[in-house]
Amino acid sequence: MSRDRTTWAVTRRVGELTTSLSFAVELVDAYTGGRPSGSQTVALADQSVTAVENPSGYHLFLDLGADPVDVVVDGGDRYFDERVTVSHSGAAPDGSSAVEVTDRSTPVEIDLTPTPAFQFSPGTTTIRGTVVDEADSAVPDAAVSLDGFAPTARTTAAGEFALLVPVTASDVVRDGDEKRVTDPTGGPTDGASGDDAGNGSPATGSGNGPPGNGPPGNGPPGNGPPGNGPPDDGAPPADESRPNPRLVVRRPDGSTADTELSVVAGRRTALWVQVDGERLAVDRLGVY
Repeated sequence: MSRDRTTWAVTRRVGELTTSLSFAVELVDAYTGGRPSGSQTVALADQSVTAVENPSGYHLFLDLGADPVDVVVDGGDRYFDERVTVSHSGAAPDGSSAVEVTDRSTPVEIDLTPTPAFQFSPGTTTIRGTVVDEADSAVPDAAVSLDGFAPTARTTAAGEFALLVPVTASDVVRDGDEKRVTDPTGGPTDGASGDDAGNGSPATGSGNGPPGNGPPGNGPPGNGPPGNGPPDDGAPPADESRPNPRLVVRRPDGSTADTELSVVAGRRTALWVQVDGERLAVDRLGVY
């Protein structure tokens, strides 16, 4: 039986409804800097209030009475959950760590940290692993970082983590057939010799090839004859004197342990990390 659409009112005016924007939330992928992938939920803690997502991807909270409020983000499988206190109707209380909203047209940005389930782009340098204590029990909510690089990863309830290492050409040296990541805080190396085949710094290299991409040296120019090696192939310079970075693990109680770690640029390094007081033991499972 078909409906009689001649009497079917699509819309009906029953009154006026006015809403006011309290504040908006913008979720940001801490790895890409753009919108996070997958599906996330933004709500208020201890309240049955969920933000309304508009077509532009902003999460809107309307007509809120309480202030400040705790915003909780369910990051799904790809991101860690986050919790941020927001003050939206006036100055934040003294001593509060709340994010203060001074302009409602500017959203509150909340960075989402990728979990071990996050799929990083091919060719990125990442470290994945599991952190355990001296009894081989998982260490959750520990902060894992590589000395000299900004990102920090948190471990899951199972002790797992995935850490992005944003290396640049100046952080890499040739080590055999691989490109080794070095500590950016380790300082420059000595100047290139006069017979270097184009892999020295532009100021001191005297090979026939174009300048290499190694960092500027601080030693004196070489005094050998001009080199006659082949042109630079674009590979990073070989320099065994530049140190490896240190893997650092900070437990929730504030205790910190670290150890030197060899990392291959553009690959994924898999680790088993054991924290025993101030000692950190690393079992390198492989590079993929």
